[in-house]
Parts: sequence; C-alpha cells; structure tokens
Amino acid sequence: MLLIKLDYKVDLAHLDQHKAAHRIIIENYMNDSLVLLAGPLEPRTGGMILFTDTKEQAWQMIEQDPFYTHHLAEYAVIEWRCYDKNQLEISST
Repeated sequence: MLLIKLDYKVDLAHLDQHKAAHRIIIENYMNDSLVLLAGPLEPRTGGMILFTDTKEQAWQMIEQDPFYTHHLAEYAVIEWRCYDKNQLEISST
C-alpha cells in the first residue's frame, strides 16, 4: 500500500482552477480500484491518496495530474505496511 502526500505550493484560488481535472484523474483510478481513498487535509495545505499498486504506477497517475503538471503541488510517495484488525497480534505484556 502507498500513501501519496500532496503539499500545495500555490494559493487555493489558483489551485481550485484545476480541481475538477484533478478529481477526474483520481476518480478514474478509483474506478480501477487503484485509489481507495483521497481527499484534502484540514486545514487545506495539501492532500492524501491511498494507492494500492506500485510506486511506478503511482507516479504514472501523478504525472497525469494537473496539480503536478502545472507545478501546483509537491508529491511524496510513501510505502505503508498496514494491517487490518485480523492481521494484528496484540500482546498482553
């Protein structure tokens, strides 16, 4: 699993001009089950995307994103070893 962290580099008014196109990219990847969750941080200084495939595939998505192509945000792709409740062993000691 990957976390994609966006840090906005421009004011929100400029960013909002590209928000619809950004959301289309995210929605397309959600439809393919490659993005599970996505959304802005509060306060709105950036966003997070939960991505299910490889780093290479994540960067392919990012490179299509108008926030990236117009230099509106910086991106970090972070590997995340996450577990659901059935995978965790909790020690009582």
